[in-house]
Amino acid sequence: SRIPAGQGYRITTQDGEFLSFEYVISPLERLVIRAERGEYQIAIEAEPQQYRAEAVFGTIEDTLFAAVKKAGEDSELAGNLADIFAWDIDFCKDLRRGDRFKVVVEKRYAGETFVGYGRILAAEFTNQGKTARAFHYAEKSGKGGYFDQNGQALRKAFLRAPLSFRRISSGFTHSRLHPVLNVRRPHLGVDYAAPEGTPVWSIGGGVVEEKGYNHAAGNFVTIRHSQTYSTRYNHFSRIAKGVAKGKAVRQGEIIGYVGSTGYATGPHLDFRMYKNGQAINVLENPKIMADPVPAGKMAAFKAKVEPLLAMMQAAGTSRSVARGAPAPGPDTFSPPAAPAPVELFTPHLTPESPTAQALPGPAGQARPAS
Repeated sequence: SRIPAGQGYRITTQDGEFLSFEYVISPLERLVIRAERGEYQIAIEAEPQQYRAEAVFGTIEDTLFAAVKKAGEDSELAGNLADIFAWDIDFCKDLRRGDRFKVVVEKRYAGETFVGYGRILAAEFTNQGKTARAFHYAEKSGKGGYFDQNGQALRKAFLRAPLSFRRISSGFTHSRLHPVLNVRRPHLGVDYAAPEGTPVWSIGGGVVEEKGYNHAAGNFVTIRHSQTYSTRYNHFSRIAKGVAKGKAVRQGEIIGYVGSTGYATGPHLDFRMYKNGQAINVLENPKIMADPVPAGKMAAFKAKVEPLLAMMQAAGTSRSVARGAPAPGPDTFSPPAAPAPVELFTPHLTPESPTAQALPGPAGQARPAS
């Protein structure tokens, strides 16, 4: 492609000999041509990037996505925020006008150009007058998650439902008139009515214990989550590719699609949960929590929570807080500052003794040589 008029570049020479040519392609990368041992080396090199922790806040007037957008952020942040509180808040049904959120999020910058989000470090959501907080904590192994101020995991061992459903067509009961057999018998599960083909996901991590077909359940999958819990999913129109006996599945992974195979009068999911082999009513079952922060790690966890909580409490008076001074813009060709923030790439422009020719950039501004 052609270099557009007004776009700056840098040529470095020493004693009249060409050493290098550098041209910023985008905030993320630059073209570099170097003369080495009589040959030209051409490479596309990544621009140095840094993370800054910034506070974002807003109030719900319509949807979470609209509120995040009004706060000047991308919809990706709304999705990430919803994922954190998904075990406790249904963002389709539970939101009310006037609900509020505060977030401390890592943002990636190349110079002064925003290029994407990192992790949400802390979040606060007030829904119908009740405030929930979440703080990201990871051990040295890299394994981490979101916890409240007391170190209790926000993530539950199981999701609230295995699909997006329209209604519950039949609940857990020990005596129900079977719609196909026309006899009274126990229905030890919950029927979720949904359009045929609706994706169904595993409510928790585990291993596929059974996958098959029988005349009553139709296409079905059974997942063993632990020594204690297992779940069963009946009447699939089809089972998802890759689902096989003995295969591990993640929480939220799609395992099949709503159908009406077996004894069914219409498309629905017959979902069943077992504790120590006994069927339990998932609509009444208390939330089963994931592991909390280990007792031996609580002091380190609280030390991380304190400054993040302070940032959220200050949100509204101080829009953002950076963890380091902003790096020079990518078009200045200056080496990044020392890594007070986290840097993704090692600076590739080292100080050099040769002189560089500063050429005009946009609006007649000269490009510094270093």
